[in-house]
Amino acid sequence: MDNFAAQRSGAEEERTPRQPGRAMLASVISRSPNPLLLFDSGFRIIMVNPAFLRAFDCTAEELAGFGADAFARRCFPADSVCKAELARIRDREPIDCEEELTVAGGERRTFRVIGYELEGEAGSGGGYLLSLEDVSERKRFELQLQESVERYTSLKKYNHDAVISLDLQGRVINFNQEAARLLGKPAEELAGKDFSPYLLVEESGGTAEIGPILRQASEDTAAERKFTGMRHSGGRITEILASIAPIIINGTTKGYYLIAKDMSVQKKLLIDKEAAEATNRAKNEFLSMMSHEIRNPMNGILGLTRMMLDTPLEGEARQYIELIRKSSHALLHIVNDTLDYTRLESEGTERAVERPFRLDELLDEIIAIHMPIIVQKELRLETSIAKDMPAELLGDRGKLGQVLLNLIGNAVKFTDRGDIRVAFTLKEGAGASLLVEGEVSDTGVGITEFEQQQLFHPFRRIGAYMTRTEEGSGLGLAISRRLVELMGGAIEVESTPGQGSRFRFRFAAKAVEARPSSGQAEPSPESDGPLRVLVGEDNEINQLVIRKMLEKSGHAVRVVSNGAEVLEALQEEGPYDLLLLDILMPVLGGFETMAAMQKMKLEQPPYVVAVTANALRGDREACLEAGMDDYLSKPIRRDKLEEALAAFRISAKARPSRS
Repeated sequence: MDNFAAQRSGAEEERTPRQPGRAMLASVISRSPNPLLLFDSGFRIIMVNPAFLRAFDCTAEELAGFGADAFARRCFPADSVCKAELARIRDREPIDCEEELTVAGGERRTFRVIGYELEGEAGSGGGYLLSLEDVSERKRFELQLQESVERYTSLKKYNHDAVISLDLQGRVINFNQEAARLLGKPAEELAGKDFSPYLLVEESGGTAEIGPILRQASEDTAAERKFTGMRHSGGRITEILASIAPIIINGTTKGYYLIAKDMSVQKKLLIDKEAAEATNRAKNEFLSMMSHEIRNPMNGILGLTRMMLDTPLEGEARQYIELIRKSSHALLHIVNDTLDYTRLESEGTERAVERPFRLDELLDEIIAIHMPIIVQKELRLETSIAKDMPAELLGDRGKLGQVLLNLIGNAVKFTDRGDIRVAFTLKEGAGASLLVEGEVSDTGVGITEFEQQQLFHPFRRIGAYMTRTEEGSGLGLAISRRLVELMGGAIEVESTPGQGSRFRFRFAAKAVEARPSSGQAEPSPESDGPLRVLVGEDNEINQLVIRKMLEKSGHAVRVVSNGAEVLEALQEEGPYDLLLLDILMPVLGGFETMAAMQKMKLEQPPYVVAVTANALRGDREACLEAGMDDYLSKPIRRDKLEEALAAFRISAKARPSRS
């Protein structure tokens, strides 16, 4: 570069006596920190400074003699913004533009390109100077500033609270759309005006000077609470919750932000929330009452039909009683499904309850319920549990049992001939955590592809699959899907019309470590010996049903109609082994009776079994928390009653049998 500049300078010395001016120009160009190029009057490069050569990694020889067009093609990209500007050199017009160029090392930098004509001797054209100023850092700071301004503008504009910018005296600078809504005026109309008339101040009961309160709020946040309302141009007052933040620039407070939350909206949301919760509570109470009112008479119907079937009936009479029993069971199944689904909908936060259980025992229980129909239809049943399945699982036995009850029940209901298969396998297992897959398949009527899409929707009865002679609510599969999801899994179906269906579901469980055997036999309940049983039940039919069930097993039974009579019997007639206590009774309900009985401090308190027509989530837990020992849901089945008696016999409250 220096040699190139010196050569051009030496040539000028031979032609002109103004050599000091040219030398001075060469010196200025050479020492400039910005990349510079000097074109002669023919628009050819005659001088390039070191800053340009370093920036663009080239030599003076490479650029020597380049015209303006050739220089533009070499140094500027094809889509250059400045290329068109560079063409103006030939018209000796000034240029000023910005361009992103690739510099040494491949980095992209932004340059401001400035060009202007130099005066020669006697005012003639003396050449053209092109300067490239690196403005990358300035552009970066400008971009950051723009982003900050846009962030601030967006935050202020789209904030759900009213945001008002005020100067030190409390005059309006600007405010957002929410503030405009509360004030009923645009920001332009109030700009520069005192904001005091638009604020309600607690101390004065009206307006007050806003400036002193703003300054006080910088030191004491309690001052924010003085602003209690914002006045609309139409006179309406909106209750607000205000906060104040200083606007600090270069360490100096220049103004304040007043941020006001519309409390009327918050109060409405709170009222709506409380109303929704009250509605949900009312719905749960209604469900509880409906459960009680429906199950009580159903308990009587089912109990009386069972007792009548135990009598020597023949012919048409037995057939009619059997039909009554079947119809009652179908009605009870519909009621249970409806209440279960409504409960799950209203109590969507219900969680799986983890308790140890044996999968084989649960499966046997569910199969036993359906076995009479399986035998009647002469269906083949196959069950299998994978060999690597832990003997005992930790999971929600109740929910899994209900899913199996629904799926196996549907398979039995809609299969007239052929096979039903129930299988369990392990899909995943890491440590104690397991993913278990259950499968229920049949050779029944099957389901079309379109119907499968509707299958798990509530209250949908799917074509031939759900409109046969069998009754149902259309809720069983919707309930099953919800229960499986609560157990951390999913359910799916594969089916071909006329060939059968296969339901697969997965649920999360944990393995329970095998407990070492102590070598001692488990205590077995005493099956002999009558018990003294006190029954607290207000429904006459249920009184008769429960009495007959217990007396047929040889137990001595006393029946009373309310909680007060229960307490009298316990005080006057000595100890009872067992107390069947209805939860909803006149005078004193079950919970009140239990609380009073605990205060009596009986020497030999009875084993208390809660008997209730309620069957909603939490009922059993509530009874156990109240101090009761067990729980029976109506309608009472003989097998469930016998299970309660067996649980009593192995309990700590059991006493030697009395004859």
